[in-house]
Order: sequence, then structure tokens, then C-alpha cells
Amino acid sequence: MTGRSLRVGIFLFVLCAGCVLLCREGYRRGGRTQCVDVVIYGKDTCPFCRKAKLLLRTNNIRFIYHDLSADPAKRKEAFAHLRADEAPTIPQVFVEKEHLGGYSELQDLVQTGGIWDKIS
Repeated sequence: MTGRSLRVGIFLFVLCAGCVLLCREGYRRGGRTQCVDVVIYGKDTCPFCRKAKLLLRTNNIRFIYHDLSADPAKRKEAFAHLRADEAPTIPQVFVEKEHLGGYSELQDLVQTGGIWDKIS
């Protein structure tokens, strides 16, 4: 194995702020691997996708955003959890690899403070 980070399944060991953290999702930024708590699938043309990103940025919550119009392969990943009778809407929000729902569910979770219980 080569590289600075070793991925084992969906877990990634990361050196952050002087301590080793076990992250469920990670991404490379500026040569370092960052821990993230929330994953959003959406499109840049979607107003609720933009609101979801703004809500997370405003509350200093780390997230990864996958633009489905730029990467259609992510579509399968975004909607894999849906039942056959459910419509594929965006944004699709996942917190700690668990499907949360869309923007309204994210907004409720952030406003009630429940987001901190899920990502701690």
C-alpha cells in the first residue's frame, strides 16, 4: 500500500488536530485528509441544495457535496436507499452514512440541535 492514508472499508484513520480520529468518510484537501460528517447529493441548479450547503457552512459542519449533474455515476449512490414507490428528489442528505432525507429534515435537525448528537 502506498500513499499517506489507508482506507479500510468505509473507515479512514486521520490525523486531525493532534489526535487520531476514526472517520466514516474522508476527502483530500490541501494535501491533508479531512473528516466529514455529512454528505449531500444534489445539483447546483437546485435552490434547496444551495440552502442545505449554506446551512451547513453557517453552522461550521463539515460536508462533502456531490453534484449529480457533473457526476451522473453518483446518482445510483444517492438514490440506492429509496424504495420503488419513492420519488428520487434532491438534495439527498446523509449524516454519518445514515440517510436523513432532504433539506427540511436537515434544517429541522440543525435547528433542534440534534445534528450534534448524530455527528459527535
